[in-house]
Amino acid sequence: MSRFTSSVATSSVARNDSWKAQGFLNFYLPSRENSRKKLGAIGLKASKASEKALLDWLNEDASRTATVLAKVQLEYVSAASPSAKFIFTADMDVGPAPAEGRDAVGYVNFFLPTKDGNRRKLGTIALKSTDVDQNALNTWLAKDEANVEQMRQALQLEYRSATPASTSEFDLS
Repeated sequence: MSRFTSSVATSSVARNDSWKAQGFLNFYLPSRENSRKKLGAIGLKASKASEKALLDWLNEDASRTATVLAKVQLEYVSAASPSAKFIFTADMDVGPAPAEGRDAVGYVNFFLPTKDGNRRKLGTIALKSTDVDQNALNTWLAKDEANVEQMRQALQLEYRSATPASTSEFDLS
């Protein structure tokens, strides 16, 4: 009988999880079925000082999302706008074409005001052509700039921490 040993070496190198989000701002819009549909999520990372401050503040009291929602500023950018297009010449290698139906048709940028009177970008949610509702939302947003403010007023926000609370651990007693 022969002995088998594992070829998997154990590593004592510390993991770098700084790229992972520790919390998420989930944005929803009301749907016609008297429910809500998720527009998208923006991840917050503790490795970024401003996002860490927001994470800590929301982790103290998740109901503070109402304050975030009241202060959030939106900006819509159509993927079809001239400023969003790239110009390639025939001799440029642009790599493989995006997968069919994966193109974003528009983007919603989310900002929060800063203490110095400016604003800082929280993140972007891409409106995808493969999602019927997002495609319709993109068409509606592109029709009139006032629709961006209407969308902001209809937004619903939910904060989810990616760090499990000590109370959510398995009960193995």
